[in-house]
Amino acid sequence: MSSLLRLGLLSLLVITGCSKEQDDGSFPRVEGISKTSYDNNQLGPRDENDWLFYEPSDKKLSLFYSIPGARYDCPPAEDSLISMGTAYPNPCTNGLFLHVGKAEDYNMDLRVVDSNHKLMRAYDSIAVKYVQLDVNDLKKGQIYRIYYRINSPGCSYFGHGDFIKN
Repeated sequence: MSSLLRLGLLSLLVITGCSKEQDDGSFPRVEGISKTSYDNNQLGPRDENDWLFYEPSDKKLSLFYSIPGARYDCPPAEDSLISMGTAYPNPCTNGLFLHVGKAEDYNMDLRVVDSNHKLMRAYDSIAVKYVQLDVNDLKKGQIYRIYYRINSPGCSYFGHGDFIKN
């Protein structure tokens, strides 16, 4: 019985210790990318923490303007016919593309931060499915994070993805 308890505690420590997100509300480390080609083909393993939707911490929401009454405990994105594709190409040189799949009305807000979570770019109320970001003036060899908020009637979907500027 005691070895079963120890195994359970060890498993809990391993699971929580490997999490990219931190429970204290601070920003997580910016690390890892999903490598993609110029035509958005996967070039290696996908970073399993990127390009997903989740309920954001207050710290992450502080990067964005406030939406009174906004909900982030949304139904599964698949039920709302919404998706966020990986950024491409990644690593990138001059520009980076994002694609949002959405059947209904929506708009999207983006925040690009460096590895210290210094705000580098802010884009609000984007209502197109394909977005091109100019990254010419970002520092080469650095990893950056894009936080995205997709505002849909009744709910806002939140997530992030990382990219490297070459």
